[in-house]
Formats: sequence, structure tokens, C-alpha cells
Amino acid sequence: MLKEFREAYPQVDIVTSAPFDYIELKQQALERHIQVVLAYDNLKKQTPTRSNVVLSASMSSDGVAVDPQRDRDAEDAFKVMSVSEAYKLFD
Repeated sequence: MLKEFREAYPQVDIVTSAPFDYIELKQQALERHIQVVLAYDNLKKQTPTRSNVVLSASMSSDGVAVDPQRDRDAEDAFKVMSVSEAYKLFD
């Protein structure tokens, strides 16, 4: 699943834990910043147990998101869709 995502979104930075029970996706552009954190309690499932999605329209000069907002609809989407399908919400 993560390999498919990397091929579809090569511009997104991906950080994972060794057992892949924690995945963080970050995409920074001039017009927006996206941070997605997915946590898997059961590694046999392809959807995460918990998700956190934070969006920001801009970044400060020191790389900190300005006025970050949680996107609860996207958080719910990541819990029922593949990572690649859910990330399409940001296109």
C-alpha cells in the first residue's frame, strides 16, 4: 500500500516506524502544507485505527504551519480508504 502511494505521490515526504504501525505524510508547497499521521493498532488491517490530518494555507519563514486546521472529513476518509485514494481528496 505504501509503495503504491510513493509511486503516485513522489513529492510527499514519508516517515514510518520500523514495523509500519506509524506513518507520517508531509507535503509542503507555497500555497499549502499537509500533514497526515496514521497509526495502526492491528497490522493485519490496511486501514489505520487513528488518523490526524492538519492543513495550513501557508508556512512561516521558519517552516511552521500558520493557522493549522484539522480536517476531520479527511481523517475519516483515511480510516476507510486506501492511503492513495484518501490522499486524492487534496488534489
